[in-house]
Amino acid sequence: MFQIDSKFDKLLCSRLQIYLEYHYGMLDMDIDIEANQSLDACGLSCPLPLLKTKQALNRLETGQVLSIVCTDPGSVRDFEVFSKQSGHQLLDSLQEEGKYYYWFKKA
Repeated sequence: MFQIDSKFDKLLCSRLQIYLEYHYGMLDMDIDIEANQSLDACGLSCPLPLLKTKQALNRLETGQVLSIVCTDPGSVRDFEVFSKQSGHQLLDSLQEEGKYYYWFKKA
C-alpha cells in the first residue's frame, strides 16, 4: 500500500469516501487512493489546469498517479478528451461544492 501524508491527499480520500457512500452505498469500504503527486489548480481557468496537469504527468513515471483539484468547470470536458487523446487513464473524477477532483494514471 502507500501512505497518505498530505492534507490535500487526506481531503481527496475523505471526499472520495463520501462520493462512494452517496452514489454506490459503499458505507464500510476502506478507500485507498495511491497518489504519487498532487496538483492544486484551484483558481486557474482554461487552459491552465490542463497545461499544469500535462506538466505534472510528464514528471511522473509510468504507472504513477496524479491527483488534481481545480475549480474550472471546463475541466470536465478537457480532462475526458485529454485522457482519450493522451492515453493517460482517468481513474476517477468527482465534483463537489464547485471543485473538481481527478485522478490520472500515467501511461
